[in-house]
Amino acid sequence: MRAIIIANGDCDNPKQLAALFRADDFVIAVDGGARHCETLSAYPDLLIGDFDSLDKPILKHFVADDVKMLCYPRHKDQIDLELAVDHAIAEGATEIAIITAMGGRWDMTLANLFLLTQEKYAMFELYLTDTVQRGQVIRAGSAVTLTVKAGGRFSLIPLLGDATGISANDLEYPLANHTLSLGSTKGLSNRTLADAITIELQQGLVYACYEIGD
Repeated sequence: MRAIIIANGDCDNPKQLAALFRADDFVIAVDGGARHCETLSAYPDLLIGDFDSLDKPILKHFVADDVKMLCYPRHKDQIDLELAVDHAIAEGATEIAIITAMGGRWDMTLANLFLLTQEKYAMFELYLTDTVQRGQVIRAGSAVTLTVKAGGRFSLIPLLGDATGISANDLEYPLANHTLSLGSTKGLSNRTLADAITIELQQGLVYACYEIGD
């Protein structure tokens, strides 16, 4: 099952994002992200959060429509997006697409990005997307094939430390047992030469950001 999580960030391309939804998706709106539902023509299966960033008229609308809600206290150890991902997994989702997760508060944007690094999500297909590009974490000891846009930008960013043993063909600048040091920008703005790229990583953790096709 695929879950789509509507986060409380910016919604810059609503028309394209609206086309992402399928009838069988499990849709979760995270707190203030519920404000995007009408624009996206998306009806949520669940609203989740402490609802400190959602306008009351919008909240009342969903209450009147009897949408299922999980309300958490403001003082807690997890951000609302993490709670949403955990709940999507509990519902049986194996693929989780997070949209509208960027923009606004810098701390929340960074938290949304680094959320994907948690080991408890290692067995799930979890990614951020805006329908033009996608971001996901690649873990040590894995060989991951990514569907990409041929000729599109492709970047690898090391997380939490150096990443070693990186190999990938079908790139303008191919990688063979390469090392990316933490903080290095060397892995940015490569170009793909095919519509599928396989990335191998021996040690470390990298964030893959890449353009996706239509």
